[in-house]
Amino acid sequence: MDGLRHFPSCLGTMADEIVYPNIKGVRINAAGVAVRELSNEVIPGLYIGGYAASEDLNHLKENKITHILSLGSFTPVFPDQFSYKVIDIEDMPTENILQYFNETYEFTDTALKSGGHVLIHCIAGISRSATIVTAYLMRSQSMPVKQALAHLKAVRNVINPNSGFFTQLEIYQDFRYDVDTKHAAYRRFLMANMTDERRLNGYISNMTLASDPEKARQQTFATATQALLASSEQKIIRCKKCRRKLVHSDNIVEHQPGKGQTAFSYFKRDGNLSITEATTTNDPITMPNAPLNPLLAQLASQASTCSSYFIEPMEWIPGLDSEEIEGRINCPKCAAKLGSYNWAGAQCSCGRWIIPAFTIHRKQVDESRVTA
Repeated sequence: MDGLRHFPSCLGTMADEIVYPNIKGVRINAAGVAVRELSNEVIPGLYIGGYAASEDLNHLKENKITHILSLGSFTPVFPDQFSYKVIDIEDMPTENILQYFNETYEFTDTALKSGGHVLIHCIAGISRSATIVTAYLMRSQSMPVKQALAHLKAVRNVINPNSGFFTQLEIYQDFRYDVDTKHAAYRRFLMANMTDERRLNGYISNMTLASDPEKARQQTFATATQALLASSEQKIIRCKKCRRKLVHSDNIVEHQPGKGQTAFSYFKRDGNLSITEATTTNDPITMPNAPLNPLLAQLASQASTCSSYFIEPMEWIPGLDSEEIEGRINCPKCAAKLGSYNWAGAQCSCGRWIIPAFTIHRKQVDESRVTA
């Protein structure tokens, strides 16, 4: 049929041979046959579609496409005729699509501002491409995530970012479209992803560590002053023995006291966009720990605060990229033992089970506060 294309056998048939007469983007051709549009224009010059749109040269030329952004394991079909950007990412809730928002925005925005037309596609034009287009709308049009999705759905009503991608769009909105590890929220997201990857695969392919606060000494005075003004009060944790800076307040991961477990990730959303608590598995590593042992119970009863700080994985902690699941945390200057880490988790003195656990004992460090 005119307008209907087939996916290559290596990608599976999907649903491209099916005509959907009840969705927007379906038209009646000259022969009176209902056919599906290969792509849909979101804003002037920006199109969203599936793989079929990217391999139909007549369709691309008809819409004056100059740039193609492919999301998946694709090889450019017409490399000599269009400018391509390919991001190999799967349509899985656990995939970190957030890390690509900056570069996909720049690719798309530069093309549109130069007078070009952009096609953003995945296999079916439903989840991955919808997520990237939504992120572009949010930043370029200053749209909240739900408004951007509503606008896109009005154009192409089959779009449906998976739950993990929707959560990442909300995170993107939370820190005002700036994907940078300076944001604690983004680092917590990466921390949760690294923990999941290590649990499933036994290794972390792309480890992101929090910056060493000692490097702040290399900052200019203006930069350091600006950092202080960003917060009315900054907590600094130092080694008690040598006074070396270890972490700042935004590197400390807070948790609610009590028995059980907590993971440092955002809540997952269901299909109705309501908040539901992330589910746990029967894996003994991720199940809440057994009743508090007597020593921890005594510590918890003697103090209202936890006996350790739980922190992010830091640049100055060696060996985190090894196969070891646990190890010591020593001061990088004087080598005094500060605590330990365990990717599988550890129990706080308050009874809370923390996954992953990077702990520094309070008795080994001093806390100071700098007021702006």
